[in-house]
Amino acid sequence: METLLIIVGAAILVGAVVWFSKSRWKTIETAKGGNVDALEVKNAYLQDKDIRSRVKVENGGTPVAGVASTTGPMDTSFGSADTADNTVYRLEVNAGDLDKAERALQQFEQEVQHDEGVRL
Repeated sequence: METLLIIVGAAILVGAVVWFSKSRWKTIETAKGGNVDALEVKNAYLQDKDIRSRVKVENGGTPVAGVASTTGPMDTSFGSADTADNTVYRLEVNAGDLDKAERALQQFEQEVQHDEGVRL
């Protein structure tokens, strides 16, 4: 009987950890196929501002092993994600940093527009 209670308790604990870890990240922008460069730049910008962010990769709804990055720019050199038409890239931020990330990305867009205006 004790063994059964331990197994049930462990299953509940694992379920709670999985549920909480998934709900901690919010998608703020997506890109398909070869349009991942902009997400990588934004991810780096957010991380420079000490905002917890990551780029996740899905290939037809299935994560591509070894490609998703949680700490920096993505390396797709050994994955097939960059050649698949149905690959979806998601820029995610930690739920606690969502407001801060939105403000930072607004500033990022203003800086990009200003830089483009200077180049003209």
